[in-house]
Formats: sequence, structure tokens, C-alpha cells
Amino acid sequence: VADGQTLYLFGGRTERKGDRNDVWLYSISTDHWQRAKPGNPQPSPRSWHTAVSWGQEMFVFGGIVNTKDNTDELWAYRFATNTWRGPLSPTSGQVPLPRHGHTAVVYEDSMLVFAGSTTWDLQDLHRYHFSENRWEALVADGPVPFPRYTHAAAMVAPQGTMYMHGGTTGNMSHIRNAEFFRLDVPRHHK
Repeated sequence: VADGQTLYLFGGRTERKGDRNDVWLYSISTDHWQRAKPGNPQPSPRSWHTAVSWGQEMFVFGGIVNTKDNTDELWAYRFATNTWRGPLSPTSGQVPLPRHGHTAVVYEDSMLVFAGSTTWDLQDLHRYHFSENRWEALVADGPVPFPRYTHAAAMVAPQGTMYMHGGTTGNMSHIRNAEFFRLDVPRHHK
């Protein structure tokens, strides 16, 4: 994720060391990498998770922990203080199923989480309201893409349109590269 002139990288997997929970900072202006060393608490090592930036924090959701288990944890990393908070317990709403290979984008004052895989492939859509610390299951306007994971997604915020491309199905067959989906997201009304 990006915060000003700094990119933040969290977690992932290496062949030699397995799942990681490192936080790395890349300065765009100096072309320099630096490892951050936040104290506890901090998320367990994970891969196949998502991360988005909102306000002064990076929010990390889901992924695979212990190289095999899906998680539904949500953590927040504060840029200015190099500290984690979490796992966050929502004030209301149902936390999405544990998953990996999903996508997450920011829309209005929330994070949208789409699809991914658990013991089966998913096609559900959830909204996490940052300022209210609550989850909400959404029903999209129009057709919903087939269940998938390892796809790409981007948000066109003013229109409330989430675009998705590609991905993998449960039988490990790749979805045709030409498939491109548009998902219209209901607006949040306070």
C-alpha cells in the first residue's frame, strides 16, 4: 500500500522461510528499502492476504497462516507510530468467512472484499466500515462473477464500480484472460 512517498509491504511467503509477517518500507524519493520492526501485538505470518490503505493505516485482511489455514483476521498498522492493532473485533455485522486469494479495494469510507477461496471458491461481497468498525454483507446490483480466487480488482470510486479480471477456479483451471467483470456496488448511506 502507499502512504505519501512511502510504499508498505507486509507478509507473503518465501520458499526458504515460509510465511512471513515482516513490514518493509520503500521510499520512492530515496529509492531505499527499510525493514520496520513493530512491537507486539502483530499479525501472525501469512500469505495470500490483502492490504489496503485508509486514513493513516494499512488494513490487512485474511490470508493463509501456518502455510495451510485460512484466516478471517483483520489487522491495522499505523504508519506514524509503527504499531499494529488487532485482530479487530467488529462492533456489529458478520465477519466474512476465512479466505485467501481474495481482492480488497477502498470505496468511500470502507473496504470491499470480494471472493477468494476457503475449502471452496467464493463469490461473496463484503464491506468493512472503517470508522464504524463493522462488517456488512452486500448484494451486488446486476450479475455477479463466477466464484474465483487470485483475480485482480480495481475500484472506480465516483461511480461505485469495481472491475475484476481473471482468476482461478477450484479445479486450478485459469479463467480466460479475456474475461472482465464489472460489479456495481451499493452506496453507503449513513
